[in-house]
Amino acid sequence: MGSSNDRDRQKRLQRKRAKRAKRAAKRAAQGATAGSFGGGSPDLSDFPFDLPDTFFAAPQDPDALAILTCIQICAVLLAECRRLDDDLRQEALDAARRIGGVWLRLPFELEAFLCEEAPWSLTCKDLEPIRRIFAKHGAQPVFNRIWTLALTNEPNAVALLAAAKHPDCAHRATLAFDALRLCLDDPRRSPGPAIQAIAREMETHNAPGPLKSAYKNLLTAALASTQAPESRRAAAVDQLAREAWELFERWSQKLSATAWWQCGRVFLAEVLDRHAGGGNAGALAAHSNLLARVFDPPKALFWKAPRGAEIQPLRSIHFQSAAGTWLRFLRQRVDVSALQFDDRVRYEIARLKALRAHAHNERMTNGAAAASQREFLAAFEQLRTLLVRGVPPAQRALPGILEPLLVDFCIDAIVQLDCECAALQIVETLLHQHPEDFRLACLYATGAFVGVQPKKLALLEEHVPRAQVDAELFARCAAMWTHLPRSPKAAATVRRLLFDPLDREHRKQCLTQLARQALRRASNPEEYGEELRTLLPYFERENFVYRELREKTALESELIFLATMMAPLHNVTISLTESQSQQWVSHAREIARKSPLGAQLVTRHLKTSSRWFTLAPGVRAAAAARIRDFQHAPVVPAASTRAAPGPRPDYRAEPRRRKRLPPHSQQPGLFDDLSP
Repeated sequence: MGSSNDRDRQKRLQRKRAKRAKRAAKRAAQGATAGSFGGGSPDLSDFPFDLPDTFFAAPQDPDALAILTCIQICAVLLAECRRLDDDLRQEALDAARRIGGVWLRLPFELEAFLCEEAPWSLTCKDLEPIRRIFAKHGAQPVFNRIWTLALTNEPNAVALLAAAKHPDCAHRATLAFDALRLCLDDPRRSPGPAIQAIAREMETHNAPGPLKSAYKNLLTAALASTQAPESRRAAAVDQLAREAWELFERWSQKLSATAWWQCGRVFLAEVLDRHAGGGNAGALAAHSNLLARVFDPPKALFWKAPRGAEIQPLRSIHFQSAAGTWLRFLRQRVDVSALQFDDRVRYEIARLKALRAHAHNERMTNGAAAASQREFLAAFEQLRTLLVRGVPPAQRALPGILEPLLVDFCIDAIVQLDCECAALQIVETLLHQHPEDFRLACLYATGAFVGVQPKKLALLEEHVPRAQVDAELFARCAAMWTHLPRSPKAAATVRRLLFDPLDREHRKQCLTQLARQALRRASNPEEYGEELRTLLPYFERENFVYRELREKTALESELIFLATMMAPLHNVTISLTESQSQQWVSHAREIARKSPLGAQLVTRHLKTSSRWFTLAPGVRAAAAARIRDFQHAPVVPAASTRAAPGPRPDYRAEPRRRKRLPPHSQQPGLFDDLSP
């Protein structure tokens, strides 16, 4: 049965890959061109996708199928230049692991190069063994494009690129800037032909005249700054940085997908690196905005850090948006084997943060990130193993200090990534070590139910978790249990194991969070009624809230309101005292202002008497007289805080730029000292 399901899955994915490849072939045949370089749609005008029918076949041999899968995915990436969805990514991983070798790197490095502007690292030597495999499947055009990328890593790349049969925009831009780069080491060489070639490439991409003129002046200034006398070098570098920033501030976002702009950025980065190494770092230190645009985020930061007075800026890096870049930087720049134990721990924590951010970005972008989640969980296990085995005697206290921090970090990450099922084994290990932790118990129960492994809940029978009670997390997990096939049984089990052992105060907090969640999830009174039904396992007829209302014991207003909403489901009637009625009205006013559904519910109950609960007559009459106070009031900026309208901008003089939002103030730093 299992093998049949695997075959059906392979056939579905094969049809999906073939459909995407044919769609890409059709678009390429229509001559779609965009001329990009490392991010954007590739130039397909000279990319012949007239592939044979065998390219779209489904071989019976598993190894042949795995090879063809990898080739097809490479073709799709080159044609569409967008990230793989989760199914294709997993299929690529399975196929690459089956055949091994360079296939373990090729599809994923190609995706990173096209979609993340990652550097290309595969060489001609790496790719030469698989040339005949591409040719065998009629995919020589696909291999030719990948081979071109490998040529850029060869010592004689310029000559090899010049011999290319079908040079595209990336070839032409690379050749032009390589010719210009030769002028840096040979002042007698004329830069005129190279600059003219770059200008022609700009014309090909419809660059406006003022931009062409300013860019040619910038390249000339860059060359002149490297040849300026020592006494005037600092002033020349400062002037170069100012001119470069004027162009980058205005055009970098709009032109970041074009080959000539990216090649120029790399050329300018080399010029700035030479100036920094030549003793002019101080002249560049004041131009941090330019450095952030020219260099990738990690290199820009570490380039500036040695020139600062302290390392503190490294402890507040906002790294979420560039998590993939940071991961590559850490892999390429850090020799883990040479690190001392405490530095190795810092490295693993930094990598763990970046992996979590990368998985979260993938989930937000693609809707799923199974591979990234597994990589994060594996890194977490690796860090815990490091803290258990081989700890130097002088560092024996470190694991105990980090343990509670790592547990908190792991719980937050699992919730953020929605990976309770994938993290079940890790949570089980942590729960054995921290049986009192209520948060771990909630995640463990969720993973067991979602993974259809209810027998694992026997672990919760052994210990009653009462520490670290998180009512909001309990409500979130309860919502997940509700939508499982056997939700009533799951809720009953969870109530017995997790909810009933809690003390009264914690049960009140859980009910409050469940009530808030029910109101947030519903969009009309009918849906709200259905959401309230999901609370029945935790708010039964003999609930302590009903009892305390009858005994007129002090109770939170939110629970009083919830009891009146749950009364019809239990067929009970409630008569509120004047004090309880005032609490009900106060909470009703609060939810009405925050939620349109809340306003609708409250207005209906104030205008029409309910048979299930009764408010004190005086309180009800006063509230009904001020019914307009119970309207939804969305938050809008006050008139006094709005900026006065200014003159209409002249968009002909300068293109409109999107406002850049500041980073979140609560985001943790990547290199916070030994803290995840």
